[in-house]
Amino acid sequence: IKPAKVIGLALNCFDLSEADARAAIATAEAETGLPATDVVRFSAEKLVDAILAVHPAKSTFCPGAKRTDKRKVSQHQTTSLNALRTTEKEK
Repeated sequence: IKPAKVIGLALNCFDLSEADARAAIATAEAETGLPATDVVRFSAEKLVDAILAVHPAKSTFCPGAKRTDKRKVSQHQTTSLNALRTTEKEK
């Protein structure tokens, strides 16, 4: 295990209303100064931007996507989530 810099927060707001989830995300961002989101419920865009800001070469995880190409990142994210959901249903 190596030390790593924290560059963003992924929250699990499963049991919260949408308003409470957004408030929790805003609070986490205000308290830490880091981007935060619930990647399942909302979008991973903030975290993707944080990763690419620190490691531009990591854009290869989403073939053809550049930091400014949010649509391709979102399509890749949606495809990955749908594949995960399908796998979970099959179990």
